[in-house]
Amino acid sequence: PYFTDDEGTRIARGEDGKQYYVPSDIKYEEWKEKYVDNNETIKLNLKNYPKNVTINNKDLSFEECKNIIENNKITFVDDDLKVIDNKLLSDNVKQFNNLLNKYPVMKQYIEDRKMHLGAENFKNKGEVAVFSSGIDNKKLSIHFSKQKYKNYSSFVENESKDINSFYSMQCIENMTSVYSLTHEFGHFIENKFIDDYNKEHFAEFLNMKTRALNANSINQSNQILIKWQMKCTDVIAKDIFEIAKKKNPNFNLLENLSEYGRKNSMEFFAECFANMECG
Repeated sequence: PYFTDDEGTRIARGEDGKQYYVPSDIKYEEWKEKYVDNNETIKLNLKNYPKNVTINNKDLSFEECKNIIENNKITFVDDDLKVIDNKLLSDNVKQFNNLLNKYPVMKQYIEDRKMHLGAENFKNKGEVAVFSSGIDNKKLSIHFSKQKYKNYSSFVENESKDINSFYSMQCIENMTSVYSLTHEFGHFIENKFIDDYNKEHFAEFLNMKTRALNANSINQSNQILIKWQMKCTDVIAKDIFEIAKKKNPNFNLLENLSEYGRKNSMEFFAECFANMECG
């Protein structure tokens, strides 16, 4: 997850339903040391990379967007993405490419899997963008909402409302158009941790998979999968909490984590990541 250098706090909700408080002044470096620098499966190339990526003012054409995505070995779903506002598509493709270059291990992760970038009409009208992976983490996707991404001005206005009301984390103005994509990329990185967790607990994973595949409904299957995935993300959140506890036992974080980030440890991770990259 992300952590700024500013004074403040963040919150994670554990599997037990309790809120765990983590001071922001130690988060990123401590997390990076614990989960990146000392993790052979997640090595990040951060040398000479700016903290905040500036979105170039020159918009990419639809074909340029397609070429960038396909050069990263990701399927670009033409028919769906044609309905997306071109400036929004351009901004988000640039950001996606920037993040893949910043986190090259995720490029390697894609090579062994199928991933596509598309757009759809979500049943949940409140959804802006969605990352999905499936039980085996072999088929990955990020989808934009066709409805929400069809107009640049209205999209940025709505995203800004969520940011200003603190439903989402803080974000600098010129990154507003890519905040949701960056949040979903956080889930993408999170998925790599979950995949490693599955391999380390393979027998338990197979048991979960069997129960999910034999569930009575898709909803029940999804709930089984999410509960399993949160075993991994809860561990990350709790570990960060323990680090924070050693630094400062008298902190209060409720005012510094977005409403959406308090939903569960998975959203905590993605919101913190988005704030790190866009805040």
